[in-house]
Amino acid sequence: MPAGQGVTAAVILAAGEARRAGGPKAAWAVRGVPSVRRVALAALGAAKVGEVVAVTGGWAREVAEALAGLGLRLAPNPDYALGQAGSLRAGLAALTPGVHRAVIFLLADQPFITSQIIDDLLVFYQASGATLAAPLARGRRTNPTVFDLDRWGAELTALTGDAGGRSILAAHPEELALWPAEGVPEECFLDFDTFEEMVTLNGPG
Repeated sequence: MPAGQGVTAAVILAAGEARRAGGPKAAWAVRGVPSVRRVALAALGAAKVGEVVAVTGGWAREVAEALAGLGLRLAPNPDYALGQAGSLRAGLAALTPGVHRAVIFLLADQPFITSQIIDDLLVFYQASGATLAAPLARGRRTNPTVFDLDRWGAELTALTGDAGGRSILAAHPEELALWPAEGVPEECFLDFDTFEEMVTLNGPG
């Protein structure tokens, strides 16, 4: 979808060094398709997403190759080793200025997220009137997460370190709406940190 047709931008966080994985986990194939590409296809297929940016860093070449040919923008994060906050800043800076009212941050290692989940979360967010939204699955908050840019844009760009948007969620629970993701398959919210966990995700199914 061309920038500007939706009120929400999607930023895929794919800049991590993946130290526990020991390799470019975002580019590893999960059921035949690189994890980050699966996430990107979900974002690009979401009706309520107007622009997609993928932040690269630790394994930039591998991630770029995994995303080749897709209609999104790559945003290099030169400060990737300093933590996730730099990726949030890089992703926001790469968005078309003045277009989007909100941003949804997606994890490159959450390969079974779907366009439908993204759209359902965004519909819930818009109806809730909240400035933050995330899924509630199996009794716990999970990713992806939506931020109102008028309310949180400046604060997101001022973050430092590796806490990322979690620090905002923790400090402002009264502004967070949790979408009850009832009926969504559990695997849709799974992520992975190690090669062994990736192998498990590649199991039957």
